[in-house]
Amino acid sequence: MISDVIIRKGKLEDARQYISLQDSVFRFAHKDVFPPEVFHEREMDKQKRIEEFSKDIYNDKKRMTYVAEDQDTEELIGLISGDLISNNDYYKQLGYAELTDIYIKLTYQRFKFGTKLKNIFVDWLKQNGATKFVIKVLEDNTRARRVFEKWGGVLDEHSESIVVLDVEFKEVFYIFDL
Repeated sequence: MISDVIIRKGKLEDARQYISLQDSVFRFAHKDVFPPEVFHEREMDKQKRIEEFSKDIYNDKKRMTYVAEDQDTEELIGLISGDLISNNDYYKQLGYAELTDIYIKLTYQRFKFGTKLKNIFVDWLKQNGATKFVIKVLEDNTRARRVFEKWGGVLDEHSESIVVLDVEFKEVFYIFDL
């Protein structure tokens, strides 16, 4: 099962599976944080997100997307996307890159696919001249935060808030030196 997984650049044809994988892992990671309306809203927006996927998937010197795929089933079991220049104004001014998405299907977690994808991202950043990158995560997402700390990320003192359905949530940032 695990040996039949390949990691490759993302393609436009991956859109539906990519968005579905994002949604399932997002739901699991945030089921105790967000109310059900958030997940319903994402589901209602799914087709639009699939159609806009082509704007998000680039494999050039500015943005990268890779996927992990089970060769037998052709199912995506992991994904990663990142930008050479952070989308966050605070970190953009500092010249940081950003890991924007990393999701691993629940049944494949703990098999180091996240680490393998992160290492591909780090290699891509180095090849393109980056020296630091940032990952944003909800403060309450302790599972992801443990992974980022295990990877050597340092919790930055900078944080931001987002509002979801009139409820404020704190986002924290992990900094990685290359």
